[in-house]
Amino acid sequence: MRVDKVRSFVPVILLAIVALLCPGWVAAAPILFNFDHLTGMSFWAGTPIPSQAQLSTAYLSTYGVSFSSGSPFVAVVDLGVGHATSGQNGIGGSRPTGELTYDRMLPIVAEFFDPDHPAQFAVTDYVSVRGDSWGGGQLITLNAFDKDGILIDSFTTVDSGGATLTVSKPGIHAVQFLGTQDSGGVALDDFAFNAVSPVSPVPEPSTLLLLGSGLAGLGGMVWKRQPS
Repeated sequence: MRVDKVRSFVPVILLAIVALLCPGWVAAAPILFNFDHLTGMSFWAGTPIPSQAQLSTAYLSTYGVSFSSGSPFVAVVDLGVGHATSGQNGIGGSRPTGELTYDRMLPIVAEFFDPDHPAQFAVTDYVSVRGDSWGGGQLITLNAFDKDGILIDSFTTVDSGGATLTVSKPGIHAVQFLGTQDSGGVALDDFAFNAVSPVSPVPEPSTLLLLGSGLAGLGGMVWKRQPS
């Protein structure tokens, strides 16, 4: 075997050794949703979203993700092979009255929670989505927010057909996708993210008050025990 070929195998062998000895050092692949196992609906904006095409908390107890838009759900849309960036399904937004929309005024929102305790916030450090393959030539945006609703990262690009939008920052609790408009609007596909981590809950004010009172009482007891 030639020396240059041997050298080309060295990084692969080293990575394999590291993976075996220190599995925590090798980053896990992102979780990917292409929505193809769900029931899709017509992709025409303004169409009422049937219950079987409504996506909200289906992934909450397994991956810690919930979806919403103008309604507490988004629409699973049958885009068709060649229109979706993989498979044939994608997702679109919803109007408050329950119809499909791609309007950026009603963005698609994904929030992260602890799968074992769905009421508890969780965060990730990476989210990626792709626009559908048609492309309308307008700007589309992916915003990332922390648990306090503060914008911590943003990515804007042109809807050129299959465009990828990525935000990467520690502490992402929610992302917001701003699309275009209903006529020729863009749907999403291939939603990917790193596994979530629970956020430690902050004690309520009443709990902090009780804790403070307890510490003050303990301090008083210690003070009383001091010799006069």
